[in-house]
Amino acid sequence: MSNSITPTKFDMSNLTMVNMSNLTMDELKKICKERNIHGCSGKTKNKLIEMIKQSYITTTLNINSVHCPNDIISGKLITKDKRHEIFGQVAGGSNSRSPEDYQRSKISEGTGIECKKTSMRINLRNNKLENISHPNTQDNGFDYSEDFDGFQYFNNNHVYYNFKCIVGSGGSQTRSLREVYNFINGQLNVLKSEKNVYFANILDGDESYNAMKHFNYLISLTEYESVKNKLYVGDLKGYFDWFKNNFNSL
Repeated sequence: MSNSITPTKFDMSNLTMVNMSNLTMDELKKICKERNIHGCSGKTKNKLIEMIKQSYITTTLNINSVHCPNDIISGKLITKDKRHEIFGQVAGGSNSRSPEDYQRSKISEGTGIECKKTSMRINLRNNKLENISHPNTQDNGFDYSEDFDGFQYFNNNHVYYNFKCIVGSGGSQTRSLREVYNFINGQLNVLKSEKNVYFANILDGDESYNAMKHFNYLISLTEYESVKNKLYVGDLKGYFDWFKNNFNSL
């Protein structure tokens, strides 16, 4: 897997902290926009400079190494009992682990690109991505989606991940899946105006599989025809083929 990640460093001799500190906030925000850097709202000048510098360090994808790890099973086979077998007591315990952590680690393993945690979320009022950790401290907190569970950056592309493992039928599961549906609807609206952004919704669990018809309906709507190929909805096992098909030409 180590051969999959090739850091590429650009000439940053004219991007020193001193040089950029002479720029105005508007000039820094313009650079962020040109470099497709998200989450600039509310950031200090030094934070914007740090984000710009970080954007000059990227990772090159080795598409030939992308694979589905052997121990991943089909999402529809993950029942309540199977989830307990794989993850232990999801609610806690010394032998437990989060399905989200497992999914994130397998994305890193299978793509060869680290899948990092992020505070990025969608402002559903204006369909913009914003890096904000605690939106509910603000009056408009309910305008925001949940945060994304993972993030990858390679070849100037941003991929944001939503990880879920929903098993068994019931009112709680239905409410969770409806929230996922609204989250995906927000993602599709963001894609209408964002370049080099992709969303991946990894939905494992037998109940996620049973609800897939609802997500397929949403993605098939005419208004999303031009952006639907930049969004994945399905189980972890099927994701790696989608990944290779979408990023093979990059």
